Amino acid sequence: MGGQPEKLLSIEESARRLGKSVQEVQNLIRQGRLEVFRLGGNMVRLRLRDVEALGGRLQPPPKPAVRGSGDRWLDFLYFNDFYIIGILLILTLLAVIYAL
Repeated sequence: MGGQPEKLLSIEESARRLGKSVQEVQNLIRQGRLEVFRLGGNMVRLRLRDVEALGGRLQPPPKPAVRGSGDRWLDFLYFNDFYIIGILLILTLLAVIYAL
């Protein structure tokens, strides 16, 4: 490296650059995906190039699927079809019995 010192970042700065929370960056450190340098006591720093390299590999979390009300009705019918058929059968039998 041409004599210039490496740029070091705090966990908070790294979290901002990665678009993650401090807790998520700490989890990445625990997982061994980011290397830290202890500067004494509780002070830790991360290399800028490591953070940038990891930033390119991190995938954004998937967005939850948006479901319409039609899907809810289909789910309701799918999971409750036995009960619906049973109720219709009982009502039909009662209609036949009282019609006689």
